[in-house]
Amino acid sequence: MLGSVALIIALTGGSISSERGTMADSVLSRGISRYQYFLGKWHARLAVVLGTFFFTGLFALLGSYFFLHEDLSLGGSLVALITIIALLATVTTCGVTVSAIANSTLFGMAVLWMLLYGSAFAMSLLPADFPSPDRALNNLPQIVRGYYDGHLLLRLIGWSMLTSCAVALVGMVYFSRRDV
Repeated sequence: MLGSVALIIALTGGSISSERGTMADSVLSRGISRYQYFLGKWHARLAVVLGTFFFTGLFALLGSYFFLHEDLSLGGSLVALITIIALLATVTTCGVTVSAIANSTLFGMAVLWMLLYGSAFAMSLLPADFPSPDRALNNLPQIVRGYYDGHLLLRLIGWSMLTSCAVALVGMVYFSRRDV
């Protein structure tokens, strides 16, 4: 998972900040609003990251189900896939938002690393009944076998989507007011 997060940070860390002053200004002067620009960048990164992970994960899931069928549950594997997709969506959204706020790509990537790992550490200190990404990732072997708490994972997915929308809203509002 650490490699996936590093790749997402590299893909999203410069999505807007690397184009500041060149491409962004020329696109924004042609009748597209800053909201549309931010939403386009956000949705493009979500489509690439989540689509790639979904199809790769689905292919791996089907292959492992046929070869390791006694060790896996199809429902549990799908739940694990959806859980990871929700977490990756949140990381992708944070990357695009930090890119919209930061002035440089390198600074944005550094801030994103600190933000993601700092928040993951803080969430690991929460009580056990609160869903956290760290606990979900540690329980993936049990989830793919079908031993999971559906209510807890549904809460984690809901919190991930709520966090993703809130972070995107913050980034969109900040980007729309920037340089005005």
